Amino acid sequence: MLFGFAFLFMAFHKDLSKVRFAALLIAIVMIVRWIVIFGGTLIYNVEGLNNTLIDSIAIIIYVSLIVLGIRVKDKQIEKQ
Repeated sequence: MLFGFAFLFMAFHKDLSKVRFAALLIAIVMIVRWIVIFGGTLIYNVEGLNNTLIDSIAIIIYVSLIVLGIRVKDKQIEKQ
């Protein structure tokens, strides 16, 4: 939810270099979160790996949307 508010704030921000950096930082935090969830489940409960499937899919979709959004902004800026 906090990331959602951050993205709403960044949508109206004028300095796109700072927005790209913040979005990339959020994507990295999400990847590290997935690594911690997956690693903790692997170490403490190997049978629970199937339970992390939904979290893994959600994180992959979220990070890919962030990266695609960063790339789309780059292409739009270069055309102008």
